[in-house]
Amino acid sequence: MVRLILICISIICTIQLSGQDQHFSQFYASPLTLSPALAGSFGGTYRVSTIYRDQWRSIIESPLSTYSVAGDVRFDVKYGNTGKADIAAVGLLFYADKVAVADFNSNHISAFAAYHKLLDKQTSQYLSLGVQYGVVQKNINYENLFFQDQFNGVSLYNGDTGEVLPSNNFAYGDLSLGINYSIAPTKKSRYVVGAGAFHLNAPNVSFYEGIDGQPNIIKENLLYRKFTLYAIADIPLPNYISALPRLIMYKQGPHTAINVGSNVKFEFIEYQNTALHVGAWGRMVQNYDQFGFESLILFSGIELGKVLIGLSYDVNFNNIINYTGMQSAFELSLTLIGDHENDSTICPSF
Repeated sequence: MVRLILICISIICTIQLSGQDQHFSQFYASPLTLSPALAGSFGGTYRVSTIYRDQWRSIIESPLSTYSVAGDVRFDVKYGNTGKADIAAVGLLFYADKVAVADFNSNHISAFAAYHKLLDKQTSQYLSLGVQYGVVQKNINYENLFFQDQFNGVSLYNGDTGEVLPSNNFAYGDLSLGINYSIAPTKKSRYVVGAGAFHLNAPNVSFYEGIDGQPNIIKENLLYRKFTLYAIADIPLPNYISALPRLIMYKQGPHTAINVGSNVKFEFIEYQNTALHVGAWGRMVQNYDQFGFESLILFSGIELGKVLIGLSYDVNFNNIINYTGMQSAFELSLTLIGDHENDSTICPSF
């Protein structure tokens, strides 16, 4: 039974990874995967961030893992002697998915460019547009896969297979766009809304695209376009406390997910630019023919000047996950913002 469950998991994960993007519970700690318009959306001159997601470690020897490394820089764009400045930004993002059971890997590298137009200096209103173009490489190790016709009738899968196996490695281009609006009516409060449109070229993600002489094999599997919509706020409360509510919706083909919740920030006034973050989130997803509550996400983080460190854990309420006794997922994020300037932040941290 355990073997059967593991085989089903590997098949399901391979299917999902071919038609659905990676996702992070700490989506606010990985802004470049949220919208290309968020390149340069920080208070400082440069930002380096990384995030790691580990899933189902308790029953799989090598867990499902996703990680991302990103960097972006921003430049002031001034016109004459008005003192008002727009912002231009460029960035790079690398992220990878790995399904160890089948040794199925996806590697993505993307370049970003964004322009943040200052609409009002007094309230720091910005309208931002961004573009992303990248290359995605996918590969699978056939040595770890076994088929029915290889079974020797006793206990081993050591025979030859008649399966038509294509090249185990291919790559494709990927185009995405984003838009973002932010306003800071006071020094401590900020509100942000935005959207992203990913995979606009709908690339073919089938390993069989280049195979010849097999008319019965389906050679086209177009990646669903993904659309994100998000709303973010930073609301000051008494006693150096802030509420940071977040809402994001993903839509990719038949897959839908909504994350809603809030962090609470506690500033330590005796230590400059130091704060503790705690929070909780709910994730609702569209699974096959029903929409329901999937996970409770618990979060804690610490802000130490230019460095942000976050840790989250997904408590999964999916029946299959609970039945097999699987753990859910945990994530660890680390962000460094160079020449930190709180007053010029376009998008709140965490």
